[in-house]
Amino acid sequence: MLNKIKYALRRFMYGRNGIDTLSHVIVFIYFTLFVVNLFLNLDILVYIGYVFFVWFLFRTFSKNLRARHKENAWFKARIRSITNLFKPNKRSASSKSRTKSKSTSKKQTKKKPTVDKHHVIRTCPVCKADLKVRKIKGERYVLCPSCNTEVKIKV
Repeated sequence: MLNKIKYALRRFMYGRNGIDTLSHVIVFIYFTLFVVNLFLNLDILVYIGYVFFVWFLFRTFSKNLRARHKENAWFKARIRSITNLFKPNKRSASSKSRTKSKSTSKKQTKKKPTVDKHHVIRTCPVCKADLKVRKIKGERYVLCPSCNTEVKIKV
């Protein structure tokens, strides 16, 4: 019985916006107004709360995904810009100048591809570039991305 209800709700919500960051904030504001209204008992807070609740329902059940995602992205950008005002800078001006002088004195080296437990690094015999190959035993042909030659590699 509960599975039928769960699947029916999933089918209903398919293609709808659902709950995102802005919706969470709207619900938080609604409940905050509800709690404040318990102490102050003002009718205007009830009506403002209803507006926020209807806005939440509209955003949650909306099928205009592009507009809702655009609103949510705008909201997240505003929140990010506000929170960045209160974050301290990680580096001061003196430490930036020290790191620049160290990096210019060192020889620039090419970054090697990262290796995990599913890949190995082999070199291309033609151009000597590093190739990241899946770690499956046997021989195979791999296309080198730098020289576009097909290379036979044994793992």
